[in-house]
Amino acid sequence: MISLVDTYNYLQQNNNFEVVFIAVDSRKKEIRYGRRIIEVEPSKHFEELFSCMPWTAIPLSDITARKHVQQRFGISDVYHNAIVIGTNGEILQTNSCTIFETYGGQGYPFTDAKILSLKSQDDTIAKNPSLEALLASPERDYVISNKGDKVPIHTLEEKVVALYFYEDGSCGQLTEKLKMAYKELAKKKENFEVVLIYLYDTICTDDRTDEGSFWEKFKTMPWLALPYRDPNYRKLLRLFCFPREDSLCFTTTLVIVGPRGEFIEPWGACMLTSYNIEAFPFTREKVAHLLIEKMRKTENLKICKHAPS
Repeated sequence: MISLVDTYNYLQQNNNFEVVFIAVDSRKKEIRYGRRIIEVEPSKHFEELFSCMPWTAIPLSDITARKHVQQRFGISDVYHNAIVIGTNGEILQTNSCTIFETYGGQGYPFTDAKILSLKSQDDTIAKNPSLEALLASPERDYVISNKGDKVPIHTLEEKVVALYFYEDGSCGQLTEKLKMAYKELAKKKENFEVVLIYLYDTICTDDRTDEGSFWEKFKTMPWLALPYRDPNYRKLLRLFCFPREDSLCFTTTLVIVGPRGEFIEPWGACMLTSYNIEAFPFTREKVAHLLIEKMRKTENLKICKHAPS
């Protein structure tokens, strides 16, 4: 539901989008508390859910209206669904949950044509990346410091920038390593910056993060951040496929963007944890060079050991 709340709040400024909550199952609910299973009355369950929603609803008592909608759209009693209806009554999407999760409010008006347009834009950004294209939006051309200052994105274009996809509670070691690297590279006057992308709707975070936790954690970090729950958040997630299904989280949480978008390196965390700042600017070419040097040293050591005395 977090993605739908984000979508709703983003579009409220234009007053052109509304959500109606419809409960299709009015049976008693069984909720597990530890080893206990407690039955909850439908009305109480409805009120608890609805109290967390910023939109409207068909009253639970209006059984006729609820059943009519359910039958009209063939909605299951078991699975939740979101159907998008256009201003002319046309059904635009019959299963919109994934669209809200992937595109948020930027997917409005949620037509197939709009989604195809966004996919095309994503392809263009992937082929010609830049910090402006990745981080900026029509409403915002800056990122923020932990003091609330607005830092123009264009001032970062000549730097190596690490996008830190941070999952609260699961990235402690990487955070400390990154802090050390950030400090050491600053001493060396290297053009390096980090932008925090605070994850708030993953399996590990959706029930224990809010704007307060964002600021609490951000104030312990010396770098910049994308504003909390920014609309571009979902674009970054889909562009960099976070989290990847074929790897552990820690190898995908640091995406390196080269100066003027010269390169994109999704394995920045792996490079940092393996080679520290020696891997700067965190390119595969630099890592390959480090590996070759290591192999040469190992080979020279073997030769020295077997050399005649």
